[in-house]
Amino acid sequence: MVDVRPGVGIGPIDLGATYAELEASVGELEQLAPFNRIVLGRYPALGIDVLLASAEQTSLSPDAIVLAVGLRAADGVTVTGALVPGATRDAIEAELGAAPEEIEDIAYYPAGTSIEFDGDVVEKIGVFASYELAPIPPPMRLAVPR
Repeated sequence: MVDVRPGVGIGPIDLGATYAELEASVGELEQLAPFNRIVLGRYPALGIDVLLASAEQTSLSPDAIVLAVGLRAADGVTVTGALVPGATRDAIEAELGAAPEEIEDIAYYPAGTSIEFDGDVVEKIGVFASYELAPIPPPMRLAVPR
């Protein structure tokens, strides 16, 4: 069974985990696509995509960190909770409310989740670090003390 935890992770994969930890608990990622220290990999049997930041320019390092996780419907995978591929837009809005931001059929929620729709049906769910929506950026501060 797989569950979606906004701002935390999906199923056995948590944000901030290393690739070495993923490999030990879930196995090797498949269909790797590395570019400029960013690596997209998949666990097709789970319907899960993983985005990692790697120490290596063009490959996946053991200390690579999970930045985001995505979930699509997969045969034989049971997804628990209200955030599931195939759910309706109405069901998602009943759970999360109306999205404060939607761009090209992807609804973004500050709690750390995105919902990709095909019409009014959920096609993919993303989980990333939660954020505070700030239409006006806060003033910049000097990072190094004087």
